[in-house]
Amino acid sequence: MILYNLKELIIVKNLTIRKIQKEDYPQLIAIENSVWTVENTPGIVHYNNTSEYMSRYPIGSNFVAVDENNHVLGVLQYENATPLPTSNKTLSLSIAVSQTAQNAGAGSALMNRVKDYAREHNYRKLTLRALGSNARALAFYQKHQFVIEGHLKDEFYIDGKFVDDYLLSYFL
Repeated sequence: MILYNLKELIIVKNLTIRKIQKEDYPQLIAIENSVWTVENTPGIVHYNNTSEYMSRYPIGSNFVAVDENNHVLGVLQYENATPLPTSNKTLSLSIAVSQTAQNAGAGSALMNRVKDYAREHNYRKLTLRALGSNARALAFYQKHQFVIEGHLKDEFYIDGKFVDDYLLSYFL
């Protein structure tokens, strides 16, 4: 597969979606620490070291997009929506794609992979949240057939202004 990003002409050959491996952690931390801002999250999380990130996302968990050189382009984290057994058919998602790989297909490949995974494991629904101030993310999720199920008006007060929060879902 060849993907093009017209902003910086990034060409990604042989994009692979796989589970997290030990050697991915430094790159994952760099991505996580660079993409989250007050524009796209109500609470910025900063990872200081590999063990901190590994304790939250162990080896073999979640999906990463890597290029032919094993360079991590993005990560899609998923977990049961709640700890309740009655919600064990719903996955809650979070996605982070490197700034240089955005709009090049890595996010779409990750999203398609988690949909396949959910079908393979008999999940019914995928959910995620996005801030109203993050128009790019909302458009991306809607492009992938996520629908808005909830709109929480003025849910967060971020950087001196109220921001809406949206709950989006994809039904399998």
